[in-house]
Amino acid sequence: MSILRPPQTNYVLNVEGVPNWKADQAGNFAALGLTDRRKTFFETLSEGDKIITYVKATGFVDVREIAHAGVIKLGMKSTYPDGSFPWQVRTRLVAMTGLERPISPDRFPDTKLCAGVWRYRFQQSGKLLDPLDGKTIADAIISVAAGSGV
Repeated sequence: MSILRPPQTNYVLNVEGVPNWKADQAGNFAALGLTDRRKTFFETLSEGDKIITYVKATGFVDVREIAHAGVIKLGMKSTYPDGSFPWQVRTRLVAMTGLERPISPDRFPDTKLCAGVWRYRFQQSGKLLDPLDGKTIADAIISVAAGSGV
């Protein structure tokens, strides 16, 4: 007799600058713009997979989830101030600390992502995270957003 297990949630690191994050916020986090390079990776994600956003020189600021699997071609390049993003994935906001209450990666020294000198690990968006790292960081963002602290 086999036991059916629910599929494992994927956790993905999204790295953005402040102007692009504000553009996502203005759009109610309904979509995340993608470059041609990240398109194929995001096509592999499933509905419910989590996206953890790190804003450059700020910290972790939100958790989103994939609202609909698949990637959509935009008719125009994008509304992002920084960069050209001809693709998008549909998302929905799970929790947000905002730019006012970001969480520093220094709070997660026991994770693979943030252990030691972590700065260079936040240069590329669309990176699959270790599931335990992803859950730990996502739970902390959700806690801060709810006012419970870290």
